[in-house]
Amino acid sequence: MKFPILFISNLFCAALAISGTAQADQDKVLRVQIGNSGEAPYREHTSAEVLAAFNAAVLGQLIKTDENFNLFPGLLQKFEYDFKAKAYVLTLQPNLKFHNGRKVTSKDLEFSLLRGFFTKSNTFHTIYLNNIAGLDKIDAGRTKYTSGLVSGVKIIDELSVRVKLSHPNPSFLHSLTNPFFSLVPKEEMNSNFVSWKKIPVGAGPYRVLGKGFHEGKVNLELVDKGLEHATSKIEFYTSEAKGIHFDLVSSPSENQKKQLEVKYTSKPIAVRALFFNNKNELSRNQDFRNAIQYAIDRNEITSSLEGYDVVSEILPRHFWGRSGNGMNENIDLAKKYVSRIPKKLTEKFWEAGIFAGPKLSHKHKTIVRYLERQFARAGLKIKFVPTSEKFQSLESAKKFVFRVEGRIADYVDPLIMFASFREGSAFKYGYPIGDRKVRFDKLYSKAEDAEDFNRRIESVRELSKFVQKESIAIALGEERFAVGIDPKRIKSIGQQPQPLAIFLQNIELN
Repeated sequence: MKFPILFISNLFCAALAISGTAQADQDKVLRVQIGNSGEAPYREHTSAEVLAAFNAAVLGQLIKTDENFNLFPGLLQKFEYDFKAKAYVLTLQPNLKFHNGRKVTSKDLEFSLLRGFFTKSNTFHTIYLNNIAGLDKIDAGRTKYTSGLVSGVKIIDELSVRVKLSHPNPSFLHSLTNPFFSLVPKEEMNSNFVSWKKIPVGAGPYRVLGKGFHEGKVNLELVDKGLEHATSKIEFYTSEAKGIHFDLVSSPSENQKKQLEVKYTSKPIAVRALFFNNKNELSRNQDFRNAIQYAIDRNEITSSLEGYDVVSEILPRHFWGRSGNGMNENIDLAKKYVSRIPKKLTEKFWEAGIFAGPKLSHKHKTIVRYLERQFARAGLKIKFVPTSEKFQSLESAKKFVFRVEGRIADYVDPLIMFASFREGSAFKYGYPIGDRKVRFDKLYSKAEDAEDFNRRIESVRELSKFVQKESIAIALGEERFAVGIDPKRIKSIGQQPQPLAIFLQNIELN
């Protein structure tokens, strides 16, 4: 069959138009790699770096903040303190809907604030929101969740709840900027209130397309049309993918650093530290802990790592300030402490965990290489093993003499950092024991009861000094967040107020 030349020409132009449209659609897609686990970014044990970026995009934020810590409406339209009732009043935006089409009500806000206390699973709720009144009546994993059960959270009307705290907390509203505590529909979650029945469903700017995680990625689509500069589609990967050029990569590998423009946050995202546990015989030994404290040469480690600064305290660097008590390597003193440890404990090799996912990155390999060498100089036989456990299990606590990980640096309320050392926190086996526990709890209560910032600051500094002096945990360095971007594709990363979370909805493409 013969076609007129004009008809063929029209077909060719149409093909070009379709091709051009496809290319334009591709140009609107933001391809990001967050983390390097290869696992779905919404699993129970997903690292905080991955989960923060994913939740910010899909679940959104109850309250937003800028880089100066000022608060702005997010999914909450209003948030205020009722001085008469001595409670916070939180009011949802009207006509808010979940991605499944259901209208959001105050019952959803109540559930979202409390779900982490009704599960045996470890959650950040127990660290950040544990001072909500009435939680002491909840037996995690056994008490059945019922609306109205927790006295500290009461529904006012269809859009508002009242939250009363058991202790004053000047930073409570800032905790609600964390995307871990945003709105979720109860019917979409499994009975543990942590994992999802199918795919994550939120009320944030992006919804999950299809069946969720496949081929190493999650596809997201913009639903908040009010975000004019946000990209319409996101391909969210959790590991390097062959043949894929990423527009943005968090914690880029050495090869990716050569291809992208790498930027580091000005403030640290975490204090990387060595955390002991109370279930391992050697880890409980105080002479062992003191030996580790003095065996470490922090300068040797951090000088070989980009984006790292020496620190010997758990309290991160910010406007709160530290206690000012430095700690330096003293190999002779370390050996002296080792000599006091029962020989049956020092004659064999022990394993230590490092939270790194299934395999060690260049950064993790560097830390491990120096630490193993430094411990050997002091006469300690310790070998590191990578672990993917976000919160340590009982089996690992018995096996590992300690664990190296980065614990998030909270800028608004660093008391949060020390809440992780309390019995009952998500870090179940890291609390001090014996007399040290009594003294720690006393110092913590003093800080918790402080009604103004000045007293709270001073109390937190005392806590930091105590943790350092008693070797409850040993800080190695402050870690600034590395982000690799392709400047040809990305015009601006926009406001990024939280060093750990990458707010993908704020990124503008060229």
